[in-house]
Amino acid sequence: MNGIFKFRENQPVVWFHRDVLKSNMWCLYCGEYFGDNVSISSNKEHLFAREFVPKSKLSGSCFNFIFRSCVSCNTEKSSYERHVSSLTLINTPERSKDKDVNRIATHKASNDYHPNHPGKLVINTNERHTITLGESINFGLVSPPQLNDEYVKKLSLFQVQGMFSLLTSKDPQHSDSLRLLPANHFWYFGAFPEQDWGNDHLVEISKRVSNWPCHCNINTASGFIKVIMRKSSESGGGWFWALEWNKYLRVVGGISLPNEPQDVFINLPNLRWKSLGLQGGASTRYRQEQPLHESQDILFEGNAVPG
Repeated sequence: MNGIFKFRENQPVVWFHRDVLKSNMWCLYCGEYFGDNVSISSNKEHLFAREFVPKSKLSGSCFNFIFRSCVSCNTEKSSYERHVSSLTLINTPERSKDKDVNRIATHKASNDYHPNHPGKLVINTNERHTITLGESINFGLVSPPQLNDEYVKKLSLFQVQGMFSLLTSKDPQHSDSLRLLPANHFWYFGAFPEQDWGNDHLVEISKRVSNWPCHCNINTASGFIKVIMRKSSESGGGWFWALEWNKYLRVVGGISLPNEPQDVFINLPNLRWKSLGLQGGASTRYRQEQPLHESQDILFEGNAVPG
């Protein structure tokens, strides 16, 4: 990430200044101008919220990106972060390895309400399903608390927008050298829990982009946050991005022209779905999740190109 405005190795990149005229004067999320002679409120924003990961993991010596955003976007993003943090931590395999992580995860899940289940705390939102086979066989399934898909998608958008501006802007204090990512250029493919990182879609996508030039590869907060962004070397080619949150969830997608998904996400192998027939009047299917062996994990491999 050499050449990034105000980049320092193993330190936060800081575009924020108490004087708004010495900060970025456009919100990196919505593009709103909050510089001189306007009434739009703005405040300090951490691209990766310090409470998103277990306490102390995102210390002052870790990479982060600190800038100004409008208060409206900052507030909206915080609501997504709170939910995604609670759900990824309550499901992370790190709970069984680290007593502090388990304590923090349990505390969050016992105090945060789930948007999919009004009035219910995350800790109480295990989901129960009854499956009927034929006329005489019934069995129940219990799944752990599930993420709100729209919150995952929107938080991904915010983080990718921030990283895009960081990587492509020469000077964020001037409109002609600050680059913003419009939301309609953001492409969300999907999110995958840790026990399914070996599924055929994610494995194939990882292979297809493995030779694309890597423009950033971030592993911060003791591995509880990862980001990689690659850009196709073809003329007019788009970007690929991947995020990993709290060692539990991987989210992938791209940056391209509106309504033009990249070839990397097209004609993927068929996932091995099996039908359960009608359940509660709806056609239902399932597939076995596919873990990924550490030796085959290439999604976050790559050295960032200079400049």
